[in-house]
Amino acid sequence: MIKDLESDRSPNLPIRKVLPAMKATFQYTVSKPSDINSIDLFTGQKEIKAPKKKNDDIQRAIVVPIMLPKISKGSEAYATLLESGRISSAIPAITNADVVLRLSNGNSARLCLKHGHAARTPVYAWVWHKEDSTPMDRFSAAASLAAVVTDLSDDYDHVCIDLSNTELIVQEFSQIDLFNIIDGYEDLEEELIYALEHTSYEYKTRHSPVQARTITVEFVVTRDDLESTMSRAVELTASNINTAEIVSTARNLSRYLGDLPGNLCDPETLAQHAKAVAIRPDTATKPSVCVDVEAIDAFESNRSAFGAVNAVAAGSAKPPKVVVLKYTPADSTDDAPIVLIGKGVTFDAGGVSIKPSAKMGEMKYDMCGAATVISVMHALGRLPKHKLPRVPVIGIIVAAENVLGPDAVKPGDVITSYSGKTIEILNTDAEGRLLLADMLSWSQARFKPSTIIDIATLTGAVASTLDSVYAGLFSNDTQLAQRLQMIGERTDDLLWQLPMHRDYDKKLKSKFADVPNIGSPGAGGSVAAHFLKRFVDDGVKWAHLDIAGVAWGSGGATGFGTRLLLEYLASSECNFRKDE
Repeated sequence: MIKDLESDRSPNLPIRKVLPAMKATFQYTVSKPSDINSIDLFTGQKEIKAPKKKNDDIQRAIVVPIMLPKISKGSEAYATLLESGRISSAIPAITNADVVLRLSNGNSARLCLKHGHAARTPVYAWVWHKEDSTPMDRFSAAASLAAVVTDLSDDYDHVCIDLSNTELIVQEFSQIDLFNIIDGYEDLEEELIYALEHTSYEYKTRHSPVQARTITVEFVVTRDDLESTMSRAVELTASNINTAEIVSTARNLSRYLGDLPGNLCDPETLAQHAKAVAIRPDTATKPSVCVDVEAIDAFESNRSAFGAVNAVAAGSAKPPKVVVLKYTPADSTDDAPIVLIGKGVTFDAGGVSIKPSAKMGEMKYDMCGAATVISVMHALGRLPKHKLPRVPVIGIIVAAENVLGPDAVKPGDVITSYSGKTIEILNTDAEGRLLLADMLSWSQARFKPSTIIDIATLTGAVASTLDSVYAGLFSNDTQLAQRLQMIGERTDDLLWQLPMHRDYDKKLKSKFADVPNIGSPGAGGSVAAHFLKRFVDDGVKWAHLDIAGVAWGSGGATGFGTRLLLEYLASSECNFRKDE
């Protein structure tokens, strides 16, 4: 749900304006019914369709999640279950209803379980398989359930999801034991919220914006003993739901910024969007995310020293912008911060090395790395304490346009970066690494970080290698890389670590400068990472996320990396202090 954030915004920063449009707005509640009623589910009966139009007597629908054991399609048990399929269950629900259950064909699937009497509440069943234990299967399962809720929202303003302690018995099959609907999927409700918020987002310029409908999603749980297998459902609170909403809002903010066309999101406007996420709490005991005005002024007053940034922006009439956002834990600390750097090329025509016209319009997405960092900092100002790091976090957004102009940098030019290293420009379309090079050097000199993570739509080579499934991961620290990769499996922000080898570094040779901005052909993603590594100081843990293949797709920007980085920042690695 996209909340009205006017109440917690910083003065004169229009947060409302940076939030995306929604096709539907979901409100989430949790209830514990005092009376538990039982309903029986039967298959093999004629399915009765739910009403297409709203009825005063039917405003609420119940969805009952059921987890079935995976039965081989060719097995006798499966055939019998489909044909006779008598299923008996004791499913707690908030009302009695007669229902019809229709089985699907064996994959994680949804079942239609619909009530035909207009005076009673319709009940729908959604089914997945107990063996679906991998993160991808779980994400697919949550997306399938979200599709059920979305479909129901066309007819109902209130959808109840029963997460009670349900034991399902398949009669006539003694080999199938009792099992719990929550077993193996402890975060069903949170993943459902992520899926609902993801699918309800849209970006489309219209003369008359469409007003989103408000749908109430109610999670129904029983008051079972906390030590039972249902403890996760019982402990579900408004705080848990709020956390999922905050992260979903942040991710959709990232998608919104990515989807903005270049004429509506230039370096200056992107900088304003970045500043708008700042939030100052009412008390000094809460964490804050503020705009580091001093750091921004330091950049502006000494802009000529940032030779690599200036080279990228030289062809544009619009100057580059840097925004620094600082997260400070509630109990302030002098620990070295974690720095996040996001590439923000608001439009990339390639400069003098101009890109082919085909799909050039997609180059508005070349700022998705910056959009991710903005979204992460947005969430850090709003998440509950247990989801926050105990060390400072610095978010750096560097924004520029890479277009043709009278002053545009040319192939063969030699520039001097902020670090003092000279760079020979061999291809003006390899511009993102130039922005990152200056920001890597500057952030280390100014903030003395323990860890730096940069995120950028950097190379077509990584996109060609990993397609739209994985982002490329490069790092100088094994533990950092493994942690990011593991968290990516949980959040569906999949990372594949690609090699960094001294032979790739040997491809970066220049007769006229310390380093060229591109290397000899081959392994373009690894070579680009080695270029960036030249600007990382010894002793600083560093990871580079190349999201060129996953930052956008046919549906627009994806918001890749928001959940990944927030989960990383909430992990134990970011909660260890030097004085402990």
